[in-house]
Amino acid sequence: NADLRGLHARRRIPVRESERQTDLRLRQFLYGVGPVRSARAGVRQSNVNKTGAFPDRGAPEAPGKALDFWKSDVVIGEDGIRRMSEALPASGESTKSLCWDCGRETEPGPFCGHCSKIQPAGPKTDFFSILGLSRRLTIDGEDLERRFYELSRKVHPDFFQGADPYEQQLSLELSATLNRAYRTLREPFTRAEYLIKLVQGSDQEIAAAPPQELLEEVFEFNERLQDFRMEQDEEEQRNLAGPLENDKSRFEEKEAALRDDLNDLFSRWDAGEDTGVIVEELRSLLAQRKYVQNAVNDIAEAMSCLTSA
Repeated sequence: NADLRGLHARRRIPVRESERQTDLRLRQFLYGVGPVRSARAGVRQSNVNKTGAFPDRGAPEAPGKALDFWKSDVVIGEDGIRRMSEALPASGESTKSLCWDCGRETEPGPFCGHCSKIQPAGPKTDFFSILGLSRRLTIDGEDLERRFYELSRKVHPDFFQGADPYEQQLSLELSATLNRAYRTLREPFTRAEYLIKLVQGSDQEIAAAPPQELLEEVFEFNERLQDFRMEQDEEEQRNLAGPLENDKSRFEEKEAALRDDLNDLFSRWDAGEDTGVIVEELRSLLAQRKYVQNAVNDIAEAMSCLTSA
């Protein structure tokens, strides 16, 4: 117990260490990191804290400091608990990952391959990898759904009610991340935008931009929409509604064409064509789609007053 260990330390009586402690000391020596006191009494672990990754060897971590391995997705809070932020998970270079509980190296994934403890997000975690997918844009929807529900059942917080607080926290965070990953990847346009952010290392939103071939029609559409919104007479509004319905149909046709173009870009990406070229084409396509979608929504919102009347 702790009292005996203290007595042994004061009298310098050698105590035989366990094989696990020997293994951990060897890893500390090989990876050049010093030991720290574990949250579990009397257990000395390497300087691999509960993130499963090696912190920098510079200044000690401070509350609120964002760690590099998830590009500010895992943040040390004031209470010392590491939580995932809403920032975009980024793909980083491969680093060694040790289980926070048993201290052994384990493959990236939600559970340790040795002790089966739930693990925090690792250095290579993104929405694709968390669901066991490669970074391909063409995804089987049924397979995606199967993976999501299968993993969600395993990490659901209900299964960790009797676990220690850290495991409960990991379960909550991983469940939330899984939900965001599924919502993002199941829809082709959001999937493409997410992959662009991963490739470019930025979570900046893509701004809407009108299709070049519709520029002249766009100017006329904006005028018609503005006139409709400003018109107070209901009968005159009904007269203006016809052209707006035509605009809505044209925008919906354009969105369908953009979806076909998106499928073509997906095939080119998955075939390994020039990433830079495809990313720029994807950005342009997504910007146009956002404008078209906004236009359709604006028309529907403006005309809702007629349908509700």
